[in-house]
Amino acid sequence: MVSQLQSGVLATRLEVSDEDLTGGADFLDHTAWRVSGKVVLAGVKHDDTEAPVQLVVALREDGRTTGRSGGD
Repeated sequence: MVSQLQSGVLATRLEVSDEDLTGGADFLDHTAWRVSGKVVLAGVKHDDTEAPVQLVVALREDGRTTGRSGGD
């Protein structure tokens, strides 16, 4: 999924950040970018040992540009 995002039509507009853009969510692994005042996040979560691993792809407002302090 990450390689598709990085090679797709948004590839030249994706801004990688050193900041934690997860909004406080606990991911096993993730990649996040800023683009046009939004955060695009692709990650893998495993919330419960009896539940399957989840692939999460989310688009949300960037708290940095809206004055909010992260979270969904």
